[in-house]
Amino acid sequence: PAFAANASIFTLAEVVSNSTNYTAPYTQVLSSVLDYPLYAAAISAFTSPSSSLASLASQMSTSQHSYQLGAFASGIFTESLTTPRLPSLTSDPSLIANALAWSFGQDGIPILYNGQEQGFSGGSPPANTEALWLSGLNPQGLYTQLVTSLNLARKAARASSAAFHNTTTSILSLSSSPQTLILSKPPLLTLLTNGGNSSTPSWNVSSSLTSYAPNTQLVDVLSCRTAVAGHDGSVQVTSEGGKPMVLLPKEALGASGSLACGGQGQELGRVDVKSGTAGRIGIGMREWA
Repeated sequence: PAFAANASIFTLAEVVSNSTNYTAPYTQVLSSVLDYPLYAAAISAFTSPSSSLASLASQMSTSQHSYQLGAFASGIFTESLTTPRLPSLTSDPSLIANALAWSFGQDGIPILYNGQEQGFSGGSPPANTEALWLSGLNPQGLYTQLVTSLNLARKAARASSAAFHNTTTSILSLSSSPQTLILSKPPLLTLLTNGGNSSTPSWNVSSSLTSYAPNTQLVDVLSCRTAVAGHDGSVQVTSEGGKPMVLLPKEALGASGSLACGGQGQELGRVDVKSGTAGRIGIGMREWA
């Protein structure tokens, strides 16, 4: 602590344990730790449709209440130097996309492991230390556009709301068949599932759980499709192929709206309201495979 204080630096340590009771005390003498307990829960949740998202939600709450700074400073990751690559644990790109969206949609600091955006699939160390240059540093890498969109969405949320990084992420609801999870960190709404690429998940977020004004225009930054909140601010959306959705008010994207949709500069798309009910739409997601 004396070193950190005199150097005026932020300190983050790798404490390899799946027990929050073991990792949390380190945050009394360090700024933060890599959240290995939350990593373990996420890997379990997003590598099989039969896994429980409830366990992930429970561990997320534990992290928020255990660390000295809550979960705000913890390092959130799905791959690291000491863990297998996520694609070595599941071949389903939708599950991997949901895992990445989860790591960017909550309180902690999202950490991307070298080569993760290229879709490297090495197993346990040292197989997970593939040379990045062998990928050709492809800007169209398997998950590069997805990560770009998630990162820009997080920046847009921060630019739109000064309280973004100080607002605790809320777990709004869990449901089954397929399993879905809703994370709210206003103005960001992250909609997750572990149903896999054969599922068609839906999310119904009541007006009491959203921060959106009635009829707010929303953009899913992962597909560049638009939706409209209901007359009471509620949100009802459906995804195809088990893909996640990350919603932001269109006004929050501002001039960078096209960049937050995959970094391709494309215009924001539109989705027709097929049911005749405001706020209920079906969204076709861009493929990442």
